[in-house]
Parts: sequence; C-alpha cells; structure tokens
Amino acid sequence: MNECTDRARAGGRRRRRSAASLVLVATLLSPGSLPGTPRAEEAGNTGRSNGFQAGVMELSGTTSLSVDYQKEDRGSGRESTRLRLTPSLGYFILNDFEVLLQVSYILDNLHISSGNNDRSQTLLFALGPSYSFSSLSDRVIPYAGLLFGAYYNHLRQESSGVGQSRGDLQLALGLGAGIRLLFTENLALKAGLQYIHGFEEEFIGSTDFFGLELGISLFIPTWPAS
Repeated sequence: MNECTDRARAGGRRRRRSAASLVLVATLLSPGSLPGTPRAEEAGNTGRSNGFQAGVMELSGTTSLSVDYQKEDRGSGRESTRLRLTPSLGYFILNDFEVLLQVSYILDNLHISSGNNDRSQTLLFALGPSYSFSSLSDRVIPYAGLLFGAYYNHLRQESSGVGQSRGDLQLALGLGAGIRLLFTENLALKAGLQYIHGFEEEFIGSTDFFGLELGISLFIPTWPAS
C-alpha cells in the first residue's frame, strides 16, 4: 500500500514539473518576452505601422500615363500623350514625418491634325516634406505633402516639316496627396494625385502637371529605428 502511495506521489510531482516546464517555455516564446520585441501594451496601441516610424527609409517608384484629345473649330483636333516615371527616396526623421526626394522624367507628345507636332522632355528634381496619417488605419494610410524644386524642359516643335528646339530651366512648386495600401509592414501599393507648377520662363512658358500616379513603396528600417 505504501509503495503504491509513493509511486502516485512521484507521478504527481513529475506531472507538476512537466506542466511548470511547459508554462515556462510558453512564457519565454511569447512575442512580448522575446528580446527587442515590445509588448502590445508597451507599444501604446497607437495603430501605427513600423514602416512609418523615425529611422525608416522609403524607396518608391510610380508611373503615370494620360491621353487627352480636344476637338477644335473647323474639324481640327489636338491629341496629347503624356508619360511620367518617378523614382523617389524618402526618410522618416520623425514618426509619420518624412523628407522626400524625387526625380521625374516626363515625356509629352502633342499632335495637331493640321500637321504641327510638339514633343517635350522634362526632368524634375524636387525635395519636400510629407506626412502619413498612420494612426487612422492599419492597412490604408493617407498621406499629403509639398514639393519644391526645378524643371529642365526641352521642347521640340515641328511645323510643315521644319523643326526647332529650345530648352529652359524653371522653378517648380507642387503638392500631392493619396494613400498607401499596406501588403506587409514593409511593402505597399501607392496611389495618389499630384499637381506641379513650373513657373513661366522666356522660351517655354509655364508648365503644369496634374495626374494620378500608381506605384510601389518599400520600407527599409535603418539606424536608429529598432
């Protein structure tokens, strides 16, 4: 009888030790206990994605294509095709607050049915602040920003088979707004509207761009982000 009791007590102690070991392992492996991983309550439950915290770099690439047709008097018409490619680099110096550098190549072809054709190629260099409203949503993040920079515009005009070219440098001011749709904390679809005005110069005149842009953003944590 005593032997059976001793065996039962030993078995109970082993089961208690096994249960305690399982609890310890589960505690150590929980996300809030891993080194460098903040607990949910310590993160403040702000809803902010890690991709918009200070110290994160954003690499983006967007494109825009538009075709416009305008019918004029006496049956003539104007057809304009515009393509824009824009790589950009941003850095979050504060949570949600980013400094953005972008370079755009804009190709604009204008065909007039009377036989005149214009072709302009533009390089835009711009720098400006942008703010992301990451606390509003976990997946859809609105943003808005300003741009300051310069256009270099090269224009070629053809009329009755005779062409002439000219180029000029213009100061530029722009603003934009849109959304980022997050696939993960480091990858997002970017869609937005942007308006940029190039101030009038002697040969080219003023230049305006307004369009919808689509692209991809990649967020890369750097020092001092953790």
